[in-house]
Amino acid sequence: MLDTHAQYGSVALPFGEETDREAYNAAFCELELGWRWDPRTYRDLMCIPEEKNRIRAYIQRHHAHLLRAYDVDFLSDLIYETKRRWHEELSEPAAPTSVQRSARE
Repeated sequence: MLDTHAQYGSVALPFGEETDREAYNAAFCELELGWRWDPRTYRDLMCIPEEKNRIRAYIQRHHAHLLRAYDVDFLSDLIYETKRRWHEELSEPAAPTSVQRSARE
């Protein structure tokens, strides 16, 4: 049977959600924010409807100091768009390697 959850301590995320969380973390890294959402943080934020609202809430709760220099909508839009791009990339099927192509030939 195929396991459809990624286990992290007592928090299990379905693989689709794990990909989403990984996309957020890739976006944070690309934007040099130094943030990382663990599975528990991601799951806790899921109770907030709409992705941009989740991002806004996280910024306001954990990084309010950034709001002295940046508008919360600017930051949440930037993070959301970067995350969306990463999610597409992480969700694409991997291209066959040369070894896999040789095995088929």
